[in-house]
Amino acid sequence: MDRWIRRIAALAVMLVLIAVAIYQYWDKMFYYRYLEGQYQRSFYELVDHVQSVQSNLAKLMVADSTTQNINLLSDTWRQAYAAQTDLSQLPVNAISIIKTSKFLSQVGDYANSLVRKQASGQKLDARDIKNIKDLHSRAAAITVELQRLKTDSAARGMAFSPSSIKRTMTSPAGKKDVLNASMANVEKQMANYPKLIYDGPFSSHLENVPPKGLTGPDVTQAQARTSAIDFIGRDRVKSVAAYKANNATFPSYGFVVNTTGGAGDSIAINVSKKGGHVVWMLSQRPIGKTSLTLSQAEGRAADFVSKKGFKNMVVAYSEKYENTAIFNFVPSQNGVIIYPDMVKVKVALDNGEVVGFDARGYYMNHRARTLKAPKLTKEEAMKKLSRNLKVEFSRLAVIPLENRVEVLTYEFKGTYNGDTFYVYIDANTGKEVKVLQQVRTYKGDLTM
Repeated sequence: MDRWIRRIAALAVMLVLIAVAIYQYWDKMFYYRYLEGQYQRSFYELVDHVQSVQSNLAKLMVADSTTQNINLLSDTWRQAYAAQTDLSQLPVNAISIIKTSKFLSQVGDYANSLVRKQASGQKLDARDIKNIKDLHSRAAAITVELQRLKTDSAARGMAFSPSSIKRTMTSPAGKKDVLNASMANVEKQMANYPKLIYDGPFSSHLENVPPKGLTGPDVTQAQARTSAIDFIGRDRVKSVAAYKANNATFPSYGFVVNTTGGAGDSIAINVSKKGGHVVWMLSQRPIGKTSLTLSQAEGRAADFVSKKGFKNMVVAYSEKYENTAIFNFVPSQNGVIIYPDMVKVKVALDNGEVVGFDARGYYMNHRARTLKAPKLTKEEAMKKLSRNLKVEFSRLAVIPLENRVEVLTYEFKGTYNGDTFYVYIDANTGKEVKVLQQVRTYKGDLTM
């Protein structure tokens, strides 16, 4: 009798396991189909957006009215950034789309810069038309390759199959990575086009700009490792592992430091090759419930910045995000705030520990500046503000524009309809050059 009961129990367990396996299989297949649908949608939308960019650029070469140009440029900007979003969602190797992604960023930003130029009353000049022609040629090359892939996928039954999770698009005949191969062809074509020079943040002439604030001779990885340990504190360091840092800003060494704080607590840190300066640091430890006030956290941040050797720094503004506070420190030179030389410090509000540090802006831009007296007084600059803004305070500030040109401005902080805004008026021309809004989210306050 007991043997029969054991057999029945074993059979029941087996049936349960089979049922679970079947459920997991179908759940997995549902997930695969969902992913395939998402990839298909992103791919076909990418084709449409890139084709729209090409069409708009072609129309711009024959359009003549300012109104028509602004409409076409505005749509080009939207289509380019939509295409970039679609591209980022495809299961392709990131290395195989670097130049394509950069192109989409450039064409969108360039179109936006031309919108501003047209809106200010200026006409498109010969250089603008040449740039538009070059961008059109690039967009046409991408369109041809994407249309070929779209046609092949329909004719030959290619699909974003379950193997797409491994970043592939295969054909029924084999395992050929068709999508990555096609994007690699696009990348090769992108390399053959001239650089795009214009007044914007993605202009090619802004690449590889040497940092102005890094001092000292080049250091070895071993010396950089020592700098990282000293920055964190030798008594906190359990082990250090090196990794290849992203050198998009300037050459640096990367390290992951395991600390004695707790199991799994680690800190990622980058040290510049020139001078051995710590350029950024981020702790991975979980943050507990808030127990410090914003004022107490600011005191911890200010003490940290001072001990790390940054002089004449003041808090420009702060942001509270979840259980942390981010303080943006900038140098004050003769009473003028220097925003390009910013140092960001992130403080955990559970115990006041500094869990984040970013001095890339400081080391890229810091230097002694010659600041001329502004042509406008504060009162004259205030007359340029909207009547809707209720001004709370003002000060002189150097701010960077999108093309990295620095401008001396009057910074006005004010409120309208319960929201806080920062408005920047050129201290020499009276032109309104930038408006920022402090946005409250469920995670904290952000400045945009």
